[in-house]
Amino acid sequence: MKWIKWTLIGVGGVLIVLIALVVSFLATFDPNAYKAELATTVKRETGRNLAIPGEVSISYFPWLGFETGRVSLGNAKGFGDTPFAEVAGVRVKVEVLPLLRRVLSVDVIELSGLRLDLQKRSDGTSNWDDLAGPPGEAAKPAAGSGGAPPLAALSVGGLRVTDAAVRYRDAQSGQDVALMDVSLLTGKVAPRVPFDVELNAKAAVNQPQVSVALRMSATVTADIDAKRFAVADLDLVTDLAGEPVPAGALSVALAGNAAADLTAQTARLSALELKVGPLVAKLDGAVKGLDKTPQFDATLDIPAFDARALMKQLALPPLDTADPDVLKQVAVRAQLAGSPATIDVKSLAIALDDSQIEASAELRNLGNPKELPRVNAQVNISAINLDRYLPPDAEEAAKPEAGGAGDDTPIGLPVELLRGLNARAEMQLGAVTVKKLNASDIAVTLTARDGVVRLEPLSLSLYDGLFKGKTSVDVRGAQPSFAVQAQLSGVQAGPLLADFMGDDKVRGRAEAKLAITTSGETIGALKRGLNGTVALAFADGAVKDFNLAEQLRKAEAKLKKQDYSSSGDQPTDFSAVSVSGVFKDGVLHTDDLDLRAPLLRAGGQGQIDIAAETLNYLATVTLTSTKTGQGGEVGAELKGLPVPVRVQGSFADPKVSLELAKAMQAKAGAAIKEATEAEKARLKAEADQAKAELAEKQAAEKARLQQKADEEKQKAEDALKDKAKSKLKNLLQ
Repeated sequence: MKWIKWTLIGVGGVLIVLIALVVSFLATFDPNAYKAELATTVKRETGRNLAIPGEVSISYFPWLGFETGRVSLGNAKGFGDTPFAEVAGVRVKVEVLPLLRRVLSVDVIELSGLRLDLQKRSDGTSNWDDLAGPPGEAAKPAAGSGGAPPLAALSVGGLRVTDAAVRYRDAQSGQDVALMDVSLLTGKVAPRVPFDVELNAKAAVNQPQVSVALRMSATVTADIDAKRFAVADLDLVTDLAGEPVPAGALSVALAGNAAADLTAQTARLSALELKVGPLVAKLDGAVKGLDKTPQFDATLDIPAFDARALMKQLALPPLDTADPDVLKQVAVRAQLAGSPATIDVKSLAIALDDSQIEASAELRNLGNPKELPRVNAQVNISAINLDRYLPPDAEEAAKPEAGGAGDDTPIGLPVELLRGLNARAEMQLGAVTVKKLNASDIAVTLTARDGVVRLEPLSLSLYDGLFKGKTSVDVRGAQPSFAVQAQLSGVQAGPLLADFMGDDKVRGRAEAKLAITTSGETIGALKRGLNGTVALAFADGAVKDFNLAEQLRKAEAKLKKQDYSSSGDQPTDFSAVSVSGVFKDGVLHTDDLDLRAPLLRAGGQGQIDIAAETLNYLATVTLTSTKTGQGGEVGAELKGLPVPVRVQGSFADPKVSLELAKAMQAKAGAAIKEATEAEKARLKAEADQAKAELAEKQAAEKARLQQKADEEKQKAEDALKDKAKSKLKNLLQ
């Protein structure tokens, strides 16, 4: 075994000689002697100037490393004299002995005073094009090379970057971005071992003019072999300032944890928290299938915050609401899942002040150019007073102008959005107040497809009654068209009008049916395009501030030139009122008014021009009794007399006139005519009677004369007979 001994001695001797030679070379090696040669090579290969005015020092054991002073690389031709890249100093050390075990152990890498100047000219060329090499060229391993053996381990004591700055100028867009005061500090970096990271930086942008200050700290874990990465305890604060920034300055904070497994193609966010003023948004979620079709599942939680305070901090225009205390308690919680093509809102809960909103939704075909996105949603609202969120009523509402047909105010219908809508939504609402109207038990279903949007069915409880209806909007044509069908039953009109208009001008139980269509893009066009039918009926009610019997008494006293003392404002009571009509091109035509009230009946006909906002209606009132009622007694001469009542003028200022004088004149004319006809009849009767009496006398006289003649004739005949008998007797004798 002596050969082994002598072999080891020989190998050891050779190693000693080699080590001696290496030590001798390193001891005499001066890296600064090669700076000129390195600058010449860089100039030859890139055309740029490399300057290393500072000293370069090398350490050998136990750390193999180098340290430089200032180093700069010149800019490309035509980009000025400012260096393309420059550092004030670089320090890198690698532990020698671990290299024998294929372990790369690097001490803290230090880089100070980095300056990088990036430019793009108006022709699109940049000052880094010559460094990137020809387009599409990539480094290729040498033929037959198996590559360097893989490292068994990697360890970096940390990275320390101080006083770094980068500037980017784009002559094409005019963009100028400066990144400055950059500092980066990490802990010891090793596979599968968490290390801390701290980053501070400032930035300035000219378009738009914004400045940014960024502070970040986190703990990072990287397993390159397993392709697993994690960021924990992220704490990122960004301070923004500039004209585009709300209120000129804004601070945004982000905290939480994130992890990614590129082998399993999954990622997760946990306890991610975004803070902007009083708004805190918390997100937990996971994504899988990163390399195929990503699938996500997330929970969003926004605790109660003051939305008004947030808007103020963001310098947004303040909301002018009737109640200044709304929007001070807003909270959101949602559970979502889906992919780039589909989103399922499993649950959405919104607390809006005193209201609770719960919803769920499905969104399909997102990003599919061949098929419209499809939405299916369900919404439940406990109760909400919308009047609190609407602007306050003006102290003096502007009076509508006559001739509304010229109203060309656009309705602002989002036609293109509706044409591309494919949705179905069901909403349940416990109670709502809007424009002071109160409704409950609201149920409505919205469907939209192929340019037709329908609200059907629609039902709600309203002032002891029920409303049912359906509405459609068709935007397939050149201009949108609308259709409305509605039925109202058992609604108390008094409380409804009192809430809506502030005055219960009409009281009673209301029934109504409506079926109308219209089309157009402006308010005026919609009014002019009204066509359809309407029917209204009221029972057991009254018309406030208009006493028809009182008006009749007043008009009667005026005609008689008598003093009249008003009995005060009293309503016109009625047991039933019904009227129907037909809309044609914005004008309502009606001729079947039927009002039944104590002492009177009324009918009527006329036109109501919705487009022009005018009306011309004539009602005919007939007294059925003169008994005392509704404030007094009406003269008997008015009983049964049809009295015209005309209503005409604008909606804003209608005029009501009682045409009693005409009625009385008509009655007087009828009385005179009746008297004349009676006198004619009397005279005719007398004449007929005299004629009859004369005829009777003539007939009697004729009969007497005839009788007398008959008697004379008979006497003559008797005398002749006697004479003849005498002669015959004489002859026989």
